[in-house]
Amino acid sequence: MNAQVPKKKGVVPMVGGIILITVGATGLFTGLVFLLVGGVFSAVFPAVFGTPLDDLRLNSDAAVCDGVLDEVLPDQSLQVNGQPTVRLRYSYDAGRGVEHGEIHVTASNPMADWTVGSSVAVEYLPEDPSVSRLQGGKANLAGWAGAIGIGFGVLGLLLTIPPLVLILAGVFLLIVARRRARS
Repeated sequence: MNAQVPKKKGVVPMVGGIILITVGATGLFTGLVFLLVGGVFSAVFPAVFGTPLDDLRLNSDAAVCDGVLDEVLPDQSLQVNGQPTVRLRYSYDAGRGVEHGEIHVTASNPMADWTVGSSVAVEYLPEDPSVSRLQGGKANLAGWAGAIGIGFGVLGLLLTIPPLVLILAGVFLLIVARRRARS
């Protein structure tokens, strides 16, 4: 006598669904990490170093006035391309009272050799004189790093979409497996 082994309906879709959900969850985790890193970069760098938009606005709309260099301070806490930086603090009168500003330059920049009390040319925004930089410098040394964060965020989004599709496909297969098991 041949005994028939009862068929277990829905096993293949169930296993496939579990595999898809597991792979999708792993990929989703990776995508979420990139989204998190991108969010941190995009929020922290502009908050600490200012937005790169200040430099773009100064490039197109700056007025120039005379200022005085108040401090030249080596800044060991910030390096750019492995070079130490120097913080230059200055004051200027843009017609609304004395304003203060600062920029960072690398130690190899000729501006790093300027002395306290020197007369300097200051570029500022007429509509907002608190936004300024020394002529020839950058208002935000590392503000563009926020753009790196945006890139990480976009990559995170791209990495989360396929895993979400896998998870949904896995859930669909589990539903199919359950329906087959009932019939």
